[in-house]
Amino acid sequence: MGLTRFVANQAKATLKNPARIGMVFSPTGVRRLRAMVLNSFQLRNISNTWEQDGNLKNRRYNSYDQYLKHQRAKVETLDLGSYDEKYYAALTDRLKGIDPGTIPTTGSVLCLGARLGTEVRAFIDQGYFALGIDLNPGVNNQYVVTGDFHHLQFADSSVDLAFTNALDHVFDVEMVLAEISRVLKPGGTFIVEAVRGTDEGKEPESFASFWWKSVDDLVDFFSKRSFEATFRGRFAFPWGGHFLCFRLSKGTPKTMVSSDLIDDKR
Repeated sequence: MGLTRFVANQAKATLKNPARIGMVFSPTGVRRLRAMVLNSFQLRNISNTWEQDGNLKNRRYNSYDQYLKHQRAKVETLDLGSYDEKYYAALTDRLKGIDPGTIPTTGSVLCLGARLGTEVRAFIDQGYFALGIDLNPGVNNQYVVTGDFHHLQFADSSVDLAFTNALDHVFDVEMVLAEISRVLKPGGTFIVEAVRGTDEGKEPESFASFWWKSVDDLVDFFSKRSFEATFRGRFAFPWGGHFLCFRLSKGTPKTMVSSDLIDDKR
């Protein structure tokens, strides 16, 4: 979200509910506004040009470092206070609604792009051992460590489940899937919360870096890379999308992805 849009949204919401004025000018509100101002200058050279590859597309960055700077900046502009509890409840309901036998009821879960760790808490409270990674997990985050889903710091075949609702923030989806394939145990499950695509009425937001025409395009893309779709549902919060479960084929090679591949795209 750009600075102008952020200010406009805050003004509109405050006019509807004048009680918000205390929140807007609270220390948290002031920090968010300051972050928006700084990011608007630091990230003003981020391209809005996208490279199309069939029904999928990627934002064109000048370098991988520019991509990292762009993605790290997002969490500083977000107000996740009320979102945290609402998303926790919504995800908990979605996990309980998965068809029995689709995913193990216990085991280890790696949450990718987990920000403050709401999804990690949801898995923990369902009985899993869960940990999140994020480029910018914030300060004193007990649920999320610093990490990049393009080169995960975890051992081969060490995770029962991987989860993300940040697929639209990847730089190279092939590399991310290769890393997920590497750390998942044979027959492990990758869970994706995917926002609706362009043909389904959604456009990429300002921090998105990867996009699709429809969720069907994602399912097809995954199925050609040893991920078998096993469950699909719809949801409306925090945005309209699809809840997808994919089982990793047991014969998938565990090949480490070199960070040199990232350098090739600078």
